Amino acid sequence: MNNGSTCAVLSMNLLNWGMYGPVAPVKVEKVCNVILQHAPALLCLSEVGPGDALPWLVDPLASRGLVYETLSVGKPNARGIRNAILRRPEVEVLSSRLNVPTEFTLPAITLENFEMGEMRLRLSREPLAVLVRIGGHVLAVGFFHPKSKYPEDYRTGRYPQTAKDQTFLGTCKMISSLRNFGQCLLAREFVDRFTTHNPTDEAWNCSPKDIHFALVGDWNANPQEEQRAALRGFPEAGLLADTLLADPIGTSSTDMRDICTIPWGGMWNSFDAIYVDHRLAAISDARIIPVDALDLAGLSSEDRDRVENESLDHCPVGLFLK
Repeated sequence: MNNGSTCAVLSMNLLNWGMYGPVAPVKVEKVCNVILQHAPALLCLSEVGPGDALPWLVDPLASRGLVYETLSVGKPNARGIRNAILRRPEVEVLSSRLNVPTEFTLPAITLENFEMGEMRLRLSREPLAVLVRIGGHVLAVGFFHPKSKYPEDYRTGRYPQTAKDQTFLGTCKMISSLRNFGQCLLAREFVDRFTTHNPTDEAWNCSPKDIHFALVGDWNANPQEEQRAALRGFPEAGLLADTLLADPIGTSSTDMRDICTIPWGGMWNSFDAIYVDHRLAAISDARIIPVDALDLAGLSSEDRDRVENESLDHCPVGLFLK
């Protein structure tokens, strides 16, 4: 099942886990089966609810012999969901809380046919980053969940129910897309300026050149979109080749059906991905873990509240060391 390799990181969107009371047994079983099959050293979970939501996963795993400890948990966002990173006890932790840039500011820009005032972008869901040693390799794992490009009325923060015309609705979509793009750039900056944000600590017992990078999460964008290209880096820019990141899942096929991690409105999407530096790419493999992901498009709020407590809408992705 793992082809003789070790699952270093598993990234999984739990779809509002625990937001509607105790998670239904069918969903707990589905998630536990995936984790038990691959037994990842690190478990990166997005859309985790508040309070005692994590024990509803950790306790049944422990009862079946797979123990996880909480390594890092983010603050809940406006919806009450957060990111969480769990670890197997044998994983050596060098840092449980690396610094991640959370704000991106552009000065005012004035061109012949374009003018934009100062723009400040912040992460809407707290990113998490840890430094660990797995299988003799030092991994800086950054865990991100950029904002969806789903249009929000910037006046209310909700879907534009009272859009006055198509132009206004398009403006809402544009703003959501800009927010998503900016948050992807903050993930890119985590790599580009890693030592600036995280000066080397002697206790790590490694030099910066020994550190491998893995950016994981639900990016809310497809591999062909520009923000995903920005995460990889631009080879035509003349920058050093070792600043580029590989996207093994997103670039493995041009047919979206082959790399689909989330269905939406009858369309195939590949939002979940793991980016690695090229040295790590040579000794690892990133894969989609198939689950029965539910297409939630078009459901009423009442139906979604019910089915989200029983279902998943994303396929997990895993990073396996060869």
